[in-house]
Amino acid sequence: MDESNDKLIEAFKNPKNVGLLRGANAIGRAVDKERSDLLKIYLKIDNKKIIEARFKAFGSSSLIAISSIATTMIIGKPIDILDNFDISLIENEVGEIAPHSRYCLNMLCEALANAKENYHK
Repeated sequence: MDESNDKLIEAFKNPKNVGLLRGANAIGRAVDKERSDLLKIYLKIDNKKIIEARFKAFGSSSLIAISSIATTMIIGKPIDILDNFDISLIENEVGEIAPHSRYCLNMLCEALANAKENYHK
């Protein structure tokens, strides 16, 4: 993790929205086989609005921090936010992410897109 990024450090030390979400109707997953990291995103969507979001992350501290921040960002938002959710949204929130942790952003975007895709099935 980038030790100069106070927002990421705080999100890692005190992550929000961690764990399984009972009643989730959209679940997304992303895997980084090279690093053996796994991310699962659980969303509860009602009337096309994300009313609850949780995650389980197995991997780096950056993955945990970024997932915590992202789930907090999307709660209360229309599901359409997932169509345009990208790396820049997270970096606008926390600042630039260190190059060695950028794969976590890609995993997050993949898991969110996968969750939306699974919601429509």
